Amino acid sequence: MKRFNDKTPQGLEQKIFNKYYLREYEMHDGEKFTTFTIYDLNVYNKQITVAISSLGRLSTITFDLHKDRLGVYFEFGYYVPRRIYVADFA
Repeated sequence: MKRFNDKTPQGLEQKIFNKYYLREYEMHDGEKFTTFTIYDLNVYNKQITVAISSLGRLSTITFDLHKDRLGVYFEFGYYVPRRIYVADFA
């Protein structure tokens, strides 16, 4: 693996990627548990790719990242989108 200087854009992106790669977050919506696993985090394109496991099904979806006063998040859900913050991934 090639090392980058933290002061370069590539170094900063690599540092963020290493911090959150394969981190998981589990959500319960009242009926079932859904597990999110970060697969890719691209701060320059403002996108996150997440593996979602729910009811025995596994899918990989890319979401747009948004930012508010609480932090960086993506929205999950069709009818009532739920905000999932990247900092909540353990």
